[in-house]
Amino acid sequence: MVGILADRKVVIQLQQLNNWIRGKNLHINEKGICDKDDDGAVCVPDFSCCCEGVETPVETKMEFKEAYMKNDQDKIHCMLMGFLKTIPSAEVIDIKDYINKDKMKVS
Repeated sequence: MVGILADRKVVIQLQQLNNWIRGKNLHINEKGICDKDDDGAVCVPDFSCCCEGVETPVETKMEFKEAYMKNDQDKIHCMLMGFLKTIPSAEVIDIKDYINKDKMKVS
């Protein structure tokens, strides 16, 4: 059963990444539902679902997805830190909490 749930989580994360690449910045929970009030919900990698005005080039989004597919944790971490630099400073504290809780970690 755990394997099935893990596979579902990966499918949902891939759907979120594909939507993000296409410009749909959806903050989703583990059921794939857009719900910013759910503590288990996850931001898109550049946090644009929660931070207005963040615009990441499609090429960069595709580079992130490639790192995700390769499970390249160093590249993912580096890119997440880079995305943090692009958001308004007033919103950084809440987002750093997400990263520190490993909510952005690849399963």
